Amino acid sequence: MNEPFPSRKEILKQKLEAGSSYHDMLVEQAKSLNLDKIDFDNSDFKPRNKVVEKQKVYRWTRLFVKEPVTDLQVNDKINIRHLPTRAIVTGKQIGRAHV
Repeated sequence: MNEPFPSRKEILKQKLEAGSSYHDMLVEQAKSLNLDKIDFDNSDFKPRNKVVEKQKVYRWTRLFVKEPVTDLQVNDKINIRHLPTRAIVTGKQIGRAHV
């Protein structure tokens, strides 16, 4: 049960070698498993995950205002309030459209 799972490259190679009988090969491999030899009581079935790279999430919001704001600079924090729900979203000024 603790055998390493084959890499995607190995799986693809097996699939290409097997051709149309890939499904049959998988069925035969499943049938050949000897479940009596597997110790299910002492096996670790916890999910495993590995963080490969932390990601940042960016959301772009285009804000149209009635009157121009001239004193707003790049990297200034902006609070946007949704009036019906009173929810506040904080963002950062990253650029300005020149109209």
